[in-house]
Amino acid sequence: MVYSNYSYSQEDLSYMLQWLENRLAYLDHYFDSKLSSQQHHVYPNPAQDKIYLIDIISLVGKEYKIYNTLGRLTSTGFINSNFIPVENLEIGYYIIRVAHNSYQFMKY
Repeated sequence: MVYSNYSYSQEDLSYMLQWLENRLAYLDHYFDSKLSSQQHHVYPNPAQDKIYLIDIISLVGKEYKIYNTLGRLTSTGFINSNFIPVENLEIGYYIIRVAHNSYQFMKY
């Protein structure tokens, strides 16, 4: 680390590692060629309380991750119905990652 005489706690190191992993994952997904801004993949867009994905039935059981524009992981879960709840998200722009695909949507 930067200061050799400073002892970092396990909590400090875990936090830094988690932050870096989330940030790198966000950047990888953002700059990935599969990033899709086509609104017909995620609807309604903008969304208020839930979003639907094209062919979501084929994604049942898959994990999803939602990132904000700062790359912070804001929500995760598994698809177990025909929609993904977003009512707990703050107003803003998001990227949802499902099964190696990324989609943009806006929450209002």
